[in-house]
Formats: sequence, C-alpha cells, structure tokens
Amino acid sequence: MIGPSQRLLPVTPWILVGAGMVALAAGRLLAIAETTGFIVLGGPMMVKPGFATRCFGPYRLPDEAKSIYRFTPTDTGPIMGMNVYFLEDGDVPVRISDPNTEHYTADLTNMADFENAFEDAACFTRAGDPRDNARYKSPSVYDWDGATPSGAELDFSNFAAPGVGFVPGRRRNVLFEAHYISTAPQGEPDESQLVLSWSNSVPTRPVKSLALKDGNPPLRIEAGSIGTYQSTWYVIRGGAILSYHGHFHNGHEIWLEVLSPSGTRSVHFHRGDKKDESDERFREANPPVVLEEGSEISIHCEFDATQAKVDIVNPVEMCLFYLHVDESLEVFQ
Repeated sequence: MIGPSQRLLPVTPWILVGAGMVALAAGRLLAIAETTGFIVLGGPMMVKPGFATRCFGPYRLPDEAKSIYRFTPTDTGPIMGMNVYFLEDGDVPVRISDPNTEHYTADLTNMADFENAFEDAACFTRAGDPRDNARYKSPSVYDWDGATPSGAELDFSNFAAPGVGFVPGRRRNVLFEAHYISTAPQGEPDESQLVLSWSNSVPTRPVKSLALKDGNPPLRIEAGSIGTYQSTWYVIRGGAILSYHGHFHNGHEIWLEVLSPSGTRSVHFHRGDKKDESDERFREANPPVVLEEGSEISIHCEFDATQAKVDIVNPVEMCLFYLHVDESLEVFQ
C-alpha cells in the first residue's frame, strides 16, 4: 500500500462537499483537504503453460477510503483478463483443487486445497455454498478481458456526469482475480497488476456494481441453429447506468434493451463479435441510460451454433453485462 497524499479542493460557498463538511465564512471561497491514495493488487509470479486463474487477497481497504474513483491495469506478461470484488458479509475465500486454478493470499502464500473443485472457479464464494460460482452472487466492480489492457483504465473522475465514484461502504476486503494464458513451453514470468485509487471524499453521485447475467432462463442454443438468448429484469427503483461492459465468448452480437413504462423500446451498448478485443472493457455510458421505475431491462446475445455437435450452454458460452449504476437503482428478476 502506498501512503496517502493530500490536495486542496476549492469549495463553492453554500455547498457541502464529501465527508469533510465545509464551514462557510460569509462571502469567502474556502478549501478543504482531500486525502487520496491507492493500493496495488496482484504481483510477480511464474505463469505455467496453458490457461490459469490466480487469486490474490484479501487486501484491506483503508478505513478512510470513502470512494474508489479509478482502476488502472498494467500488463507485463501473459495476462488476458482481471476482476475485482469487494467481499460482502458472508463471503469467504475458497480453496479449490482445480489444477488450472491457483490461490494465493496477499503475500503469495499458497493456500491448501479444497476438496470440491469446479471448472472456471471464482476466488470466493458464499459461506456454506462452496460450489457456487461467486461471480453470479457478488458483481465484479472492475472487469477487463482481452489481449491488452491498453485503454482499459476506468476513471470515474473523467466522466461527463460529475461526482461519480464507487462507494465500498462497510466492505473493506478486496479480492483480485487474474486470468492468464501462456504459450511458453516452460511457462513465463508475469508482473501484471491493478492499481485501485481511492479518496476520503464521499462522491456526490455514488454508484454500485450490478451484474445482469444468463441463468434465468438457462442459456442453451440448440446445435445446428442460430439462436438468441434473452433475460429480463424489472426496475423497482429508478436510476441510471453510468458505465457498462458486455461479455460473451464467441457470440455474434450482444446488446441491452430497455422497455419504458410508456412502451418505448430503446437499444443500448450494441456490438458485434469479438474481433476487436478492446471492446472487452468498461466504457462510459455518455449520456447515462436513465431507467424509470416500472421499466424492463433485457440482455440479448446471438450465437451461431450451426457447426456445433452439441447444444451450447454455460460455461462454454455466456451472456452478461457488468454495469455501474446509481445507488438508488433497484431491479429484480
């Protein structure tokens, strides 16, 4: 962890800013000190040949960190993707005997095996439910997949919508999940990391993470067909989408559709197949996508299974959107 720094922020009279409330003097422009800092997730290691998942943490977020405003990945080796999770109450790191998954604590001490292995394992799960993939329980706060993290930095402070920041609240423990693929016969070193920047100021527009994922109904595309998957959620408290990341493996198209209470349909965040790996990252929704109470929001993915010998199902394929949304937004399915 790097020591915090301070900077002076101008404060307009009659406005209260962040966690440090401003004492106003008549007609004067005041300034308060904002404390900022960052923690570095991940670390150097040898990556074995083939595909591997590495899990780091938990890292402890400082108590003075009231918001996260920037996620900055670095790439110095065979890394192909990363996820960041803030542990909820009841979340625990898991020990998995999957030979493709290696787990480490923050000091890179190897953890003991867990007898219940499962494919594409997550770094943590709900207590008492060791086989459940935790990524379907606690949304990833930051996610990136692709050949290079160039341009994959997510910086809320540069958003057109002012005052955006992720608020961890009581969640102080962070887990970092990294995915690698190495073609070197003997494996190769990797020093990829993620820098998580924090501030002691409460953002004026706090956001939370939301994952809209396949599962209800289960994803299944019949062999020999071209099929579209759809899953729908209902908005019970309004808010807006501030950033998004749509993800599938080898689908043809992915998009998000909104049906307003008045019956108006709109399509958002559409893209084609994964020829351009730079699409596999969070992007700002500019302007934000406003979701009124009573709206419906659906994820759609089209898959080509015309050459498949068996039906396409999860986890061979998936259809999901990671989102950052206003804290006020609530959906159910």
